[in-house]
Parts: sequence; structure tokens; C-alpha cells
Amino acid sequence: LVQEVVPGVMALRPAFEAAGKVTPSGDVEDEDLLRGYCRIFTEMGESYMPLIMDGRDMGQVALVELVLACSAIPENEIAFITLNFWY
Repeated sequence: LVQEVVPGVMALRPAFEAAGKVTPSGDVEDEDLLRGYCRIFTEMGESYMPLIMDGRDMGQVALVELVLACSAIPENEIAFITLNFWY
């Protein structure tokens, strides 16, 4: 199951980045979509924490980077989604 789910979720990265583009007014393109992507990435990170902490390289850094990108979003409501992952 992990071999099917992880690549599918990681393939969302370009769409996540597009949704997070900042408009000239300083807002993000699509806040609801961005919130959804951050929930997906954070839930996956929380669920696969033992794999993330494993010493073997399985590409887990990419997932941590996505959760980190969600943490850096200026909209607190979205950034707060990631707090349980870091705790």
C-alpha cells in the first residue's frame, strides 16, 4: 500500500507549489487547496513517522520538506496543521 500511496501523494508537489503562489496583493492563489494539500502531506508524515525516522534513505526527506513548506506558509491556520508532526 505504501508503495502505491507515497508516489501518488508526492506527485502533488507541483500542484501544491502552484496553489501556494503569492498574488500581487500578497494573498496565496488558492488557500483552500493549499490547506488540503498541507493536511494530506502532514497526515502522511504523521502516519509514516517510523519510516521517516528509519536510517535507510527512502526519499523521506522530500516529505519532510513538504511539511516544512506547509509550516512556512504565512497563513497561521494552514501552518498550524503541521504542529503535531513536529511534536
